[in-house]
Amino acid sequence: MGDLGAAGLAREHALPSNTLFKGVALNGLFLMLAHHGIGTLLDNGHALVPGIPKVILWWLGLAAVCAFVLARTRTGNWILAVGGDTNAAKNVGVPVRHVKISLFVFTAFCSYLFAVLQVCDIGSAAACRRNSKRSSPR
Repeated sequence: MGDLGAAGLAREHALPSNTLFKGVALNGLFLMLAHHGIGTLLDNGHALVPGIPKVILWWLGLAAVCAFVLARTRTGNWILAVGGDTNAAKNVGVPVRHVKISLFVFTAFCSYLFAVLQVCDIGSAAACRRNSKRSSPR
């Protein structure tokens, strides 16, 4: 990133991707809990646990939507039918080819979401870059 200065730093934090994907959520709640003695408060006044990483919230939300679709919709029934017996699903009128293609597209979307979350969190698409954020003794 380099030395951005005040204006560059403000632009970086104003990006919608940083607001949606980077950092932690519910930090005010964790700070309030720490002030009330439920959590640990550090000497500098911050909570020991700053919040829930937004990555976890995204995956919990996606899992909830997927669970709802599988349990409560016709599409979920189709997915379960195609996974159980393709020939039987085809015989009862399930569009097997459409369901399979849709699931491959959804898999691609999940990998895209993971990549966006990783780039916003780490700043790079390379998984080994996580180590560069740590301070190492020289």
